[in-house]
Amino acid sequence: MAPETPDTAGPAHRETCFRCFKPRSTCVCGLITKVNNRVGVSVLQHPRERAHPLGTARFVELGLANSEVIVAFTGDRDLLVPMRLPEGTGLLYPRPDAVDLETATPEQLPRHLLVLDGTWSQARALYRQNPWLTGIPHFQLSPEAPSRYRIRREPRPEYVSTLESVLLALRILEPETAGFEGLLSAFDSLVDTQIAYHARARSAGEPKRQKRVRRERLYRGVPRWLAEEADQLVGLYAEALPPVTVGPAKSGPLLQLVGLRFATGDRFEVMVRPADGLPAEEALASVGLTPADFGDSIAADQLAGALEEFLRPGDVLLAWNRSTPSLMHDATGIAHRVRLLKPVLRELGPLDEHGSLQSLDVLAELAREELHEGAEGSVALGLRGRAAERLANLVVVARATRVRGLKEPGESE
Repeated sequence: MAPETPDTAGPAHRETCFRCFKPRSTCVCGLITKVNNRVGVSVLQHPRERAHPLGTARFVELGLANSEVIVAFTGDRDLLVPMRLPEGTGLLYPRPDAVDLETATPEQLPRHLLVLDGTWSQARALYRQNPWLTGIPHFQLSPEAPSRYRIRREPRPEYVSTLESVLLALRILEPETAGFEGLLSAFDSLVDTQIAYHARARSAGEPKRQKRVRRERLYRGVPRWLAEEADQLVGLYAEALPPVTVGPAKSGPLLQLVGLRFATGDRFEVMVRPADGLPAEEALASVGLTPADFGDSIAADQLAGALEEFLRPGDVLLAWNRSTPSLMHDATGIAHRVRLLKPVLRELGPLDEHGSLQSLDVLAELAREELHEGAEGSVALGLRGRAAERLANLVVVARATRVRGLKEPGESE
C-alpha cells in the first residue's frame, strides 16, 4: 500500500514504513528480532500481495535470517522456468497426497521450505500458473488452533497465514531453535493494532475508507532502500527484442544485461548468445545493436556466474519494471531479488493529464532539469545499444527521486 495522502475529503497524510508497510506510528520493525533458522525458507508471492499492508510474508523476510521472498510476476512472463531451489526442498501445499509434517519420517522431512503467499485463491492461481511446482514433494500441516490472523477470514479452520504456516513447520523441523515465539508476538502486535484502529474508527463514526483518486501531486516519502541505501544500489537493465519483432504477446530472449553500481560507477555488461542463433540484423538494429556486438557473447547458462562475480554482499538491485527480473529469471532460472523503481514513481509522479505515469524517457528529462543537468551531464556509461541510454535514464531518475524524497514536505526545490 502506498503512503496515504490527503484528498478533498480524505484523512491526513501518514508516513509509511517501507519495510513492514505500516504507518510509521504503528511500525512493528522494532519488535522483530532475527531468528537464525537452520532450514531455509523461500516464499513465492502473488504480485497482488507484494505491498499489502496486512500481508505476513514480510515478517518471514524480516524475522528469519535464512529466508527470501520472490514475487511471481504475472503477465507476459509467468515463472514457467522452475526456481533454482536447494536440494531437498519441500512445498507446503495441501494437495491430497501431501505428507503431514508431524508424521513424516526423518528421511521424508524437507531440508528447505517453499511456501506460496497470497490469499488462498491467489495461492491456487500460483500453483496452476507454475506447473513445475507439482514435481516438488508436497507437505501439509495440521494446526491445533485456528489462525491468529483475526483481520483476515480464512476459508477453512485449518488454514493459517503464511507466517504461521512457516513457523509451525520450522518448529517441527528444528525444535531446538529459539525465537519463533518472539516473531509470533510481533505478528500479534500487528493484528492487535489493526483491530484497535478499526474499533476506534467505528466508535468515532468514521465512514469506510474509499479508494482515493489522486487529485494533485503531493510530497510522499520514498522507500528506505532508495533514500537510505543509495550506496548499495546497482541499476540493471535487460535488453531483449521488442514484441513487434517476435510476436504480439511475448518479448524475445535476453540479448544483453547491463548494470551500474551507483556509488562507484563500476559497470557491468554481458552480451548473451541466443540458443537458436542471432536475430536478423534489422531486428538487432531496433535495439541499437549489431551482430559485431556479439563477438564476446556468452551462453545464457553462463550469465548467472558472470553476474555473481560483479555483485557484492549487500548490493540492492534496482530495475525500472518487472521485465528485467523476468528476463533474468528466464535466462538463468534464478529469481533474483530486484527492487522496482516504476511502482515508486507511480506514487510520486509526475502524472500525465490522464493520471498515468510518464515514460522513463520523459521522467529522465524532467529529472535532469530538476538536478540541473544537461543530457551530456548524465552518466557516460560506455555501454552498447539502447540499453546504455535506458540504464542512464534509470540512474538519473533514481537519483532525482531520492533527492526529492530527502526533502521535507513543502521544502522548495
